[in-house]
Amino acid sequence: NYDTVWCVGVDQDQYAQFAETNPTWAKTIITSALKNTDQALIYAVQMVIDGSISSKMGKYEVLGIKENCVGLAENDYYLANVPEDVRKEIADTLSAVANGEVEVADTMTMTDYENQWPTIRDANRINK
Repeated sequence: NYDTVWCVGVDQDQYAQFAETNPTWAKTIITSALKNTDQALIYAVQMVIDGSISSKMGKYEVLGIKENCVGLAENDYYLANVPEDVRKEIADTLSAVANGEVEVADTMTMTDYENQWPTIRDANRINK
C-alpha cells in the first residue's frame, strides 16, 4: 500500500521552505539532507582567529557529518512522522559515521566504478 509518497529534500530544510507557501509539497518532504554551510564558515573563521588558516591555503579539506557540515533536518514534521526506533537507528548511524566506525564510500575516488558501484549500491537492499 503506497498511500503516502515521501521524498528527501537537499541542501536546506525543504519542508520548512515550503510549509507556508506550498503545504501540499511540504507534506511530501519527510526530511532533508542539509548542507550546513554556516558551520563550514564558522570552521574557517575559527582558523583565522587561531592563526591556523595559513596551513590550509591552497589545499582542500572535506567537511562532513563529523564536523556538522552536513546533516539531517529533524524538524517537527520529521519527528511526528518517523517512528522513534527509526530515528534512533538513523542517529546511531550518523554517530557511527562521525566517529569513524562506518566508512562512507567515496565514488569520486573509485578506480573501477563499473565493478565497485554495484556492491555499494546493493549493500543494504532489503530484497536482495
